[in-house]
Amino acid sequence: MNQLLSFVPGSVLSHGGRDVVVLDVLDVESVFVRYCDDGTPETVRISELTRAEVNLEDPKNERAARLIAEALPLISDKRWMQARERLLALRDLLRMGPGTRGKQLIDAAAEKLGKSPATVYRWLAEYDKTHSIRVFLRLPRNDKGSKKIPGKVDRLIRAVIRAEYLTEQRKMVSTVVESVEYRCRKKKWTPPHKSTIVRRIQELRPRQVVEAREGRRAARGRHALAKGAHPVVAHPLDLWQLDHTPSDYCIVDEVYRRPIDGAQTLSVALDINTRCVMGFTLMMEAPSVRVAGACMAHAILPKERFLQEMDVDASWPCYGRPSVLYTDNASEFEAKSFLKACDMNNIETRKRPKGQPNYAGHIESLFRTFLQKVHELEGSRFANLQKRMDYDSTGRAIMTIQEFRRWFTIFITKYYHQKPHSGLCELPPIKAWERGILGDAERPGIGIPDRVEDEFRLRLDFLPGLERTVQDYGIQIERMKFSHDALRNWVGAPDPQEVGKARKFLVKYDPNDMSEIYFLDPDLGEYFPIPHVGDLEHITYWENLAIKREARKTNRGQINHDTIAEGLSEMREVLRVAAKSTRRARRDQQRTIDSQRNSVPKIRKAEQHADVAATDAINKAKSGPVIDDDDEVQPMPGAVLPSMNRRFE
Repeated sequence: MNQLLSFVPGSVLSHGGRDVVVLDVLDVESVFVRYCDDGTPETVRISELTRAEVNLEDPKNERAARLIAEALPLISDKRWMQARERLLALRDLLRMGPGTRGKQLIDAAAEKLGKSPATVYRWLAEYDKTHSIRVFLRLPRNDKGSKKIPGKVDRLIRAVIRAEYLTEQRKMVSTVVESVEYRCRKKKWTPPHKSTIVRRIQELRPRQVVEAREGRRAARGRHALAKGAHPVVAHPLDLWQLDHTPSDYCIVDEVYRRPIDGAQTLSVALDINTRCVMGFTLMMEAPSVRVAGACMAHAILPKERFLQEMDVDASWPCYGRPSVLYTDNASEFEAKSFLKACDMNNIETRKRPKGQPNYAGHIESLFRTFLQKVHELEGSRFANLQKRMDYDSTGRAIMTIQEFRRWFTIFITKYYHQKPHSGLCELPPIKAWERGILGDAERPGIGIPDRVEDEFRLRLDFLPGLERTVQDYGIQIERMKFSHDALRNWVGAPDPQEVGKARKFLVKYDPNDMSEIYFLDPDLGEYFPIPHVGDLEHITYWENLAIKREARKTNRGQINHDTIAEGLSEMREVLRVAAKSTRRARRDQQRTIDSQRNSVPKIRKAEQHADVAATDAINKAKSGPVIDDDDEVQPMPGAVLPSMNRRFE
């Protein structure tokens, strides 16, 4: 405890290891003292005096020892206020010297405080030595923390707590109390009071309780120090985080606008330096390589066309390729096709350390902000049943999956990007992006990011991939056959590395649309679209698997292309009828509609038709009006007309 040295006459101090009593103050630097052991008087300098040592082992000094040992923060407010009241009541006496306090004043103070004169004398003497408010504190009980019940009962309580409370069943405290009482009566012991058992449970370490009842992972998350720190990110596009979360929203189908079962997966790529959302996907499927790849493609590419499709009048200038991508250890981020796509685009992939969620704090904070807004919407599912209570999520659902995408786009561009961000010292993320790109007075920017020239090639890079041989019938994936003249030179090609084996080629496919796949020509380094031999307009990977399962049930053997087309038509008709009354069927139907909208083949064909239309318009403008039909110029043999610019139909 922090004490002050008092030099008033009568104070006991120490000089050279010997106790002395101050007799008089000679000047500002010296005092006249008398040694306690032999009574010798002497003049000493004030700087040579120290506090007299107190023998804490002496029973007379037990109170001082206990006061010194008690830490200031552990003193309760009640005890501290009581000590202050005693100090204020004795302030006039404390200002007097030890020899000037009369018995009448001491008795009056004792009566006012409700204490004996001896207690007041003791307080005054201790305060003269220490000048600390601690002397007025009520001492804690000597037996605090000691056990009053028999040792065998105490051991029984702790054994029951280990066997029934510290388990994965997470039994209630009342169950533990009942079990202790039952066992004590069975042994003919006096049962302890309920509060005694509760105190034994409260004495347990919090981490021990969480680890035993909820697991080590939960215990580390709540009671362990965060190990390591996220690397410092100095510029935009230096580091992204990519992660998934359920959307917690109930959507309706686009045909009947009735609720659909199941949640949607929201995937987001976040730039750590600026906290800007670089891209997202909102899909009616679980996290997968396709979902992660689509999110990366959307994040890297410019957003002008996407904003037009969403009919959102806003600015979203965030695009470019990151230097480093941080992900968790999910299987989709460890897939070869995803890692190769990142390598091809010069993106370094890093995995967050396992069991250390603090490395994903930035994107988790974004998800919390998003979900807080979602929970304010009509049709929110909320995070759990306790929060949902009697709220009818399905009955209040109002948005389709496409409308929900548009809502989230507005949330990003006109709300999240524009609001002050605490992690950026209250700077909005979009302003942080502009500063990082263009620079400011303090530091230069990184400049306008490079734009990807071949957007379709980038989307293909992040599609799931397989290795397949080329047979005389073409390429087969899940009993679906694909063929085109582009495969002619690779039929039966031998493996250049292993003699006697057929060569395998990289094939990309979009699970949302299996009407065509994409074959990577190893010589040209280009992807070629390979159509389905059945000339299907659209079929998803999951619809094909469902047809296969149905075919096995009916024992039809090898599936031909007519059966696939017929089964696909029948399935969709059944879904259309069932969707009127069944939420699961409406989900399957909506998933098919959504896959048609977001499939890579559809995007490719739409871009191709747009290029052809633009070429036709340019040639028509160049040719001018035809004046005489008889003088119409005919193309030369072998000339390529604008309408022939379509590479694959």
